[in-house]
Amino acid sequence: MTAEKLDGGGKQVSREKCYRCSLCDKTFKQKHYLKVHRLVHSGERPFSCTLCGHNFQVKATLKRHLLSHQPEGEFKCVACGLTFFRKEYLRQHEMKHAGIKPHCCQQCGRCFIQKSCLKVHQAIHSGERNHMCDLCGQTFTYAFTLTSHMSTHTGHKPHHCGKCGKTFSQKGTFNRHMLVHTVFYLNNFYSNITKLNVLAIPPNLNHD
Repeated sequence: MTAEKLDGGGKQVSREKCYRCSLCDKTFKQKHYLKVHRLVHSGERPFSCTLCGHNFQVKATLKRHLLSHQPEGEFKCVACGLTFFRKEYLRQHEMKHAGIKPHCCQQCGRCFIQKSCLKVHQAIHSGERNHMCDLCGQTFTYAFTLTSHMSTHTGHKPHHCGKCGKTFSQKGTFNRHMLVHTVFYLNNFYSNITKLNVLAIPPNLNHD
């Protein structure tokens, strides 16, 4: 008799396939494959192309997509010159220039270029939290939020501030920290501008 293991939903799975999806009962030999599979149910596409905004479920697909931006792509954007291997990518890219977002949320009115992005957004309204931390049981709406949460258990702090050297486990905390440097920079900038303006005023006008 093979040894069995309880998954997050309390279902027993044999040792050969020890990770089971609680939504569709598919089983996987490695936990990583289960996490990737769950993206199918959530509609989440956390990997985004910085050139055209197209989103993907896995990083490998994003890497393959980036090849479509090579100079020899036959579909060219007349607005910015970017080229694409696929016409569908060009069309989505052109929507960004035109500000067209055809997929809208009926609950809050927010609109998206891609239908997959709308599905990810709708999870906020539905309250679905299908991503669970195996260490503490806390659940999350998105896989990337769970990944960020896991760093609180491991102590891993991947976000490094180049200004002061501080490190942070979560990107949101890192972004809030960077505002401190931004405000400090702007205060100094406007302070220096004011000083320059005062110096530029002729001395005889300073004592009116």
